[in-house]
Amino acid sequence: MSLTNYKIHRDLDPGEFIRAFGYTLVLIIFFAMVLLYICQSIQKVRIEGEVESLIHSRAMLKQVNHSLRLERGFLRSFTRIDREARHNLGLVEPETDQLVFFNAKTTEKKN
Repeated sequence: MSLTNYKIHRDLDPGEFIRAFGYTLVLIIFFAMVLLYICQSIQKVRIEGEVESLIHSRAMLKQVNHSLRLERGFLRSFTRIDREARHNLGLVEPETDQLVFFNAKTTEKKN
């Protein structure tokens, strides 16, 4: 008895094709949702890092602003300005005969 190979042709069942397409579609949707979740998580972490950086920068700017306001107050001090004018510029108090008083109300010419 000899063995012979027969070509067996199997027809695709339409129900089996639809079932395989359904499984594939479900897997694609599932992986798309997982990918979307991962992308959103990565973006959330990146934005949280930017927010932390901005909060840190804001705190530093507030500190610099405070120190600059203090320095401005010091630089506007009349005693410091007077001392700088006397020592560095050599300015002195005017003599009494050097003072001229001007009254804005009496700007009329006297005859």
